[in-house]
Amino acid sequence: MINGIVYDYESIKVMLPTGHITTAEDVKYNWKRDVDVLNDKNGSPRGIVRKGGEGDFEMDMSLDQFETLNKSAAATGILGMAPIPVIITIGDGESPRITDKIEVKITEAPREWKKDSELRMSLKGKITAVPVFNGVPAYVPKV
Repeated sequence: MINGIVYDYESIKVMLPTGHITTAEDVKYNWKRDVDVLNDKNGSPRGIVRKGGEGDFEMDMSLDQFETLNKSAAATGILGMAPIPVIITIGDGESPRITDKIEVKITEAPREWKKDSELRMSLKGKITAVPVFNGVPAYVPKV
């Protein structure tokens, strides 16, 4: 539930440069920006030091949709690709739309096959730019 609106898994859409991923499952991404607390010589907190932000991305998809992305990266290989835009839209038209935009450098493409199940692939990576959560940057760096 977000702001009193109930969203379900069917209201989530994922778009990669190769198109809409209709078989996306277990989409996970996060962004964090840590701080260190500075203490004086008596151990009393005196301020904070902001660290850079970092984030991870993980998604499972069908083998055929993975292969479409893999073939689009034939020149460099999927792990050699430049960071790609990923757009995640939540909302099915009846509920308000929420759109997150992230940029992901793919760092892993693990393969796992299970008996009696559909062949699926995973993508894992690092978020390479400040994500935009529903039109608002996760944070605005000071210049």
